[in-house]
Amino acid sequence: HISALCEVMAMLTGEEEELQQAVFNKHIAPWFQSFTRQLENAESVNFYKPAAQLCDAFLTLEQVRFSVNTKSSKSKLKIDVKNV
Repeated sequence: HISALCEVMAMLTGEEEELQQAVFNKHIAPWFQSFTRQLENAESVNFYKPAAQLCDAFLTLEQVRFSVNTKSSKSKLKIDVKNV
């Protein structure tokens, strides 16, 4: 699931920032930190632990990037980054 969503985000790189922000905020932001924490803490996933840490770092940067105003000041697609 996470790989499919990252692929969608990759396809949106040439699109409007607001669309990227909307997809990220609706489909990735609500759960990615829980996912990466669970993967990091799983006992038998030594191979995936560094991948989970990288995924968390990258998606956290995206979350911060999407918290900044986009081109349209009328956009209401902001996220709360108090926990970042």
